[in-house]
Parts: sequence; C-alpha cells; structure tokens
Amino acid sequence: MQSSGITLKIDENGDGPDAVPPILRLASGTFVAASSERDRLTTWLVNGEPDRVVGRTGIGPGEFRRVSAVYVDFSDTVHVSDAPGRWIVFNSVLEHVRTTSSPSFAVTESAAFLNDGNLLLAPPNLTVDRRVFHVVDRHNPQSIRGFGTLAGGSLEGAMQIAYSNGRTFWAASPTKYVLEHWSLDGQRIGSIERRVPWFIASDSGLLAQGTPRIIRLRADNSGTLWVTIRVPDASRRPLPSDPLRTRTLGLRVEVFSTATGELLASEFYQDQYEPPFGFFSDSQGYRIRPAESGIFRVEVVDYRLVKAAPTS
Repeated sequence: MQSSGITLKIDENGDGPDAVPPILRLASGTFVAASSERDRLTTWLVNGEPDRVVGRTGIGPGEFRRVSAVYVDFSDTVHVSDAPGRWIVFNSVLEHVRTTSSPSFAVTESAAFLNDGNLLLAPPNLTVDRRVFHVVDRHNPQSIRGFGTLAGGSLEGAMQIAYSNGRTFWAASPTKYVLEHWSLDGQRIGSIERRVPWFIASDSGLLAQGTPRIIRLRADNSGTLWVTIRVPDASRRPLPSDPLRTRTLGLRVEVFSTATGELLASEFYQDQYEPPFGFFSDSQGYRIRPAESGIFRVEVVDYRLVKAAPTS
C-alpha cells in the first residue's frame, strides 16, 4: 500500500471530512463527504482541491439534520440518511432529487446498494419476521422483504455486509469470525470460519473495548474478500483525546479468496490509521488520520496484494 499523492485539502472555511460517514468517489472522479457535525456535503476535485459545499441544516429539500450515512449506488446516485429517519437523494452532479422516509437509521457497514438500485440492509433495529437481512424497494422504502437467520441463531450487533455485484453477498457478525456467503434469494451458500487464538468469539454479543470485533468487509470484483478486525493491543494505553477512542486497539486486515476460502494475506497494524479506512475501487482506497481542530486528513492510497519474499 502506498500513497497516490492525493490528499483532500481543507477549504478556507475549515470544511473537511470527519471519520463518519465515509468518503465517496463519483464516476467523474469527484470526492464527496457528508459532515455529521455541519449537515452538508463537501466535494473535492480529482486532485484533492476543495470544490463546493451542498446543503445546510434543516428539514427542507436537500437539507440535513445529523447525517448518519452516505452512499453512492451503481448509477452514481448519492443517498444520504439523517437522524430524523429521512432518505435524501441527489443525482451525480449533486442536485436534489427527492426526500423520503428511511426504513432504518442506517449504518454504512451494514448496508449496500444492489445492481438493481434496491438497498440491502442488516441493521439490529429493523426486523421483518425476525429475519436478519432486508431488501428495501428503491421506489417504495416502506416495502421491505426480509430473509435469513444466523448460524448461531442470534443477532449480535449490526451485521457487516460486503457486496460487489451479481446475486450474492457476504456478511459477518462483528463478534464471531464466520464469513457467511448468501444469495439474494435467501439461501446460505457457504461460509468461511477462521479459528485463531487472537479472536475469541463473544457469545453475549458485547462489543466492549478490548475484545475482537469485525468492523468492515469488502468484496471486490477480483474475487477477494477483505476483512478488517479491531483487536486488543496490550502495548498501548487509552488516550481519551483520541477522536476514534480506540487507541488501546490495533487493526488486523485479512484477505480471502471467495472461490476457495483460502487466506491470501494477513497483516497487523499497531497504528490504526495505517490500513485503508474505505475503498473506491479494486486497487484504490483511502485512509484517515486526525489533524488539527478535530478535522481529519484523508489520503488516497493505492493498494495491491504482493507475494511475500521467501524467508531463509
């Protein structure tokens, strides 16, 4: 993994990205971030220079109140979820299209837009016939189809979802290292279970600091599944001033072949800001580092799997 040389710069008004929601990249190359504190969308040009600000605090068309998540779908449409339970939709040039009620207080890692424009959700606060996964109709957000139960029989926090294209997706409970492969028809196709001494599954579902937790899944078009795990790191002490409040933990990134289940790579990062925080494509993503005044510095990075050198 190496820097691409592009960093999203803070504009003259101090607008910059925060850690949540994620950074998006549109087909035009424009970067988009939604500020949960300032209730607006901020955009950057391809070279990282500030472009413009869209929206403001309010409940009118194109306005927000406490943004909780932002997504871009396969048609380059931008979707924003906010705290009042609304779904605000913009086109690819960030013109407001419509505002509807949201079926859930969305969590980015537990939702994904499908090729047909419908939304796949797995949040803990939404159940349809006690099912874990839900497909929300893009034309009618109140039309929801539920399916699937967990192998363990209980839901332990918001499931992480990874979808690239087609009719299948991957999902994982945050406290058990079992990666489940599902079809959108509601069939469990298979699973990858990882047994390692540093990941002790939690049957209670408690996500306390200091216990392992799967925090991100990423499936790409090359047939690899990326898993980011927050794990205890006994060599570090808590720093209350840290924006993410996870200074006692390190991150481990593991990569699997979706075809064979083989573990292709595993790397532990004591610096939690070193690995990619999110992905734009199969070869490029971004990482976030804290900067002054609570604003985060976003660095675009290139990444790829490389064969390890033989050891003597």
